[in-house]
Amino acid sequence: MAKVRDVNTLLGMLERGRAIRDANAKFGDLMKVLHELGIEEPKKVFKGSVTIKIGVAVKDGVATIEATSEAKVPKATPGQALFFVDGDGDLSTESPRQPDMFPRKVAEEA
Repeated sequence: MAKVRDVNTLLGMLERGRAIRDANAKFGDLMKVLHELGIEEPKKVFKGSVTIKIGVAVKDGVATIEATSEAKVPKATPGQALFFVDGDGDLSTESPRQPDMFPRKVAEEA
């Protein structure tokens, strides 16, 4: 009688290994996201997780087992931009309160 006594073997046997492949894929995706976020904001700590849930139901000496995996992936911080509001209520990248230090003449259209 073959006995299954460890979780690694069990996960490898479920759905011909699909449960463990799914969990591995989610872990790989999580690591890619964490790596990319770490490059964008190197001083910030990003956290995520992969949870493997094994459901077991036993009836009349027969066990039915299923496994699911779920990943919690952090979201990127949305970028921000700074604009000034001029006297007409329009957005500008230049402060309306500060005059140009080096004014430029714009050529008139012909």
